[in-house]
Amino acid sequence: YWPNTLPSAPAGAADALVALYRGFEDLSADLLRIFALALDMPEDHFADKIDRHFSIMSCHHYPALTEAPAPSQLRTGPHTDFGALTILAMTTEKGGLEVQMPDGTWAGVVAGPDELVVNLGDMMARWTNDRWKSTMHRVANPPELADAMSRRQSIGYFMHPNYDATIECFPTCLENGAAPLYQPISAGQHIAEKIAKSHAV
Repeated sequence: YWPNTLPSAPAGAADALVALYRGFEDLSADLLRIFALALDMPEDHFADKIDRHFSIMSCHHYPALTEAPAPSQLRTGPHTDFGALTILAMTTEKGGLEVQMPDGTWAGVVAGPDELVVNLGDMMARWTNDRWKSTMHRVANPPELADAMSRRQSIGYFMHPNYDATIECFPTCLENGAAPLYQPISAGQHIAEKIAKSHAV
C-alpha cells in the first residue's frame, strides 16, 4: 500500500482527517456488532477479524462541469465496493450518488447535514452467501452545466477486515443442504483479485 497521503494545507487538515478515520473506524466496529446480531451470531463475531484491519479512507472531489459530458458519461460508473462496508460523508449538490434498485432503476441518495450513507461491499455479500447484496452504485452528472452548486465533495471509509481474515459463508446464512456460492478466500487475496480484475478492464 502507498504511504498515507495527507494534505499540508490548510493548517490542521491532516489531523482532522486522521481523527475522522478513527471515528469511522469506531463506527464500523459498532455497525459490525449490529450486523452480527442481525445474522444470528454473537455480537463480538467480527472482533477478531477487524483488530488489524487494512481499511482505507479517501477524499473525492467532483468539480463543476465546464463542458458537456459525452453521451451516457458519468462522474463514476456503476460498481460495487470491494470491502465489507463503506461509510460515506458527502455534500448535497446536484448530480450525486445513485444506487441501483431491485428492478434495475437508479435512485438518487441524498444525506442530510448530520447523516452518513452506508453501502454493503462484496465481502459482506460473500460472508452472507448473497443474502445481503453488495450495493451497486454510481455518481451521476449534474443536470445543469457549469452550475457552481454542482461541485461535490465526498469522503469514503472503505472497511477492509484483517488481511488474513477468512471470507467464507456464515453458517447462519446457509440453508440446509445448500452449498456456498463462493469459495473461502482471505480478505487480502480478495482485494488483490478485485484490483487486478479492475485494472484488466
